[in-house]
Amino acid sequence: MEQEFSDSCPDPPPPPVPSSTSPLSSLSSTTPPPPREPRSLRFTFSVGTTSAKPPADILAEIVRVLTEDRIEHEVTGFVCVCYAEEDLEFEIEVCGIPRLNLNGLRFKRMSGNSWTYKNLLTDLIARMRL
Repeated sequence: MEQEFSDSCPDPPPPPVPSSTSPLSSLSSTTPPPPREPRSLRFTFSVGTTSAKPPADILAEIVRVLTEDRIEHEVTGFVCVCYAEEDLEFEIEVCGIPRLNLNGLRFKRMSGNSWTYKNLLTDLIARMRL
């Protein structure tokens, strides 16, 4: 009886072996490279936070001002995550503005006091040479 059962159930097929052209071969445990250009977003912007400069120059200016103020920050692509006093955490992102040949800054408070955030960003924006 065992023999009848084993004959009626075929062996499962072997697992596929990823080849160099397989989509699975492109997956790896390393992080993806940073984007070459910023995201293009619709967001509220003002004259003080837009520029015709290249995105890399704008990001360098952000890092310069943050370094002068001794604000800890991490840069990933065109996003700068900042850690300031009183547990204040916020993002500054360089974004392309659709239909205009400009780049702008998008700000987002992640945590911390909103008044501290507002006052700090007002100071940072005033010192940036965009």
